[in-house]
Amino acid sequence: MAVNKLDISMMEDVGTSANQLVQRDGSGNLPAIDGSQLTDVQDYTTSTSDPVIATNPSGGVGTVWYNTTSGEGYVCTDATAGENVWTNIGDGTGNIKPNHPRQGELYGYHCGGDEGGARLNNIQKHSYTSDTDAVDTTANLTDAGYHRGSGNTCSITHGYCAGHQNDNPTGYNVDTIEKFPFASSSNATDVGNLHTAMAGVAGASTTTHGYAQGGSGPGPPYTKYNEIQRWSFSSDGDAVDVGDLTNARAYAQGTMSETYGYAHG
Repeated sequence: MAVNKLDISMMEDVGTSANQLVQRDGSGNLPAIDGSQLTDVQDYTTSTSDPVIATNPSGGVGTVWYNTTSGEGYVCTDATAGENVWTNIGDGTGNIKPNHPRQGELYGYHCGGDEGGARLNNIQKHSYTSDTDAVDTTANLTDAGYHRGSGNTCSITHGYCAGHQNDNPTGYNVDTIEKFPFASSSNATDVGNLHTAMAGVAGASTTTHGYAQGGSGPGPPYTKYNEIQRWSFSSDGDAVDVGDLTNARAYAQGTMSETYGYAHG
């Protein structure tokens, strides 16, 4: 039989101040106290609407949000400023999280190419909020020649161009992975390499990685590749081979959902 010892001194520290035990009086009543002495109790927010990814909770992860109109409740499970994740704690559906990465919030981007034989390495952008022509951002890709057939993809904050064909000198392919910011008109920088020089790469991305699918080597004859390569958005570096397409292909169209990448054609 275990014998437990009770520290009587702990029971003697009674009162209504912080860190004291509350003691009933001779009639069994509690003293007059209020909630101001309670500490380490997680706050919650009530609102007539749901939180959004830009709702930055001061309490961080674990903050509770109740929608008094729908009756839905959410808990913040990722407190990344501007990209918060709010998980539904009711039926488990309708979680609020950042959308799949796209080319910034306000603009789409076009990188390099050729125009009537003219070599282009500029970075252009066009508005998502109005139907207007693209404008030159005054920023450029790293090569002085043209960029054609690069695998374009993006993170939340940067655009990426993986591999391309360049005609300076004539007919060679490049293995560079270039990155440029959406927040400023700054030139692209070389941040890594594909496993070989190639063009015609199909791009895709998740919130954390960029992908290059397939591609074509220099020629003639032109070698087509079936590799799926991946590189990190959080730290600059080379791509690694993580899988294969069903067939070797080049100049396919790359798209993605939240869970899969696709190469078309």
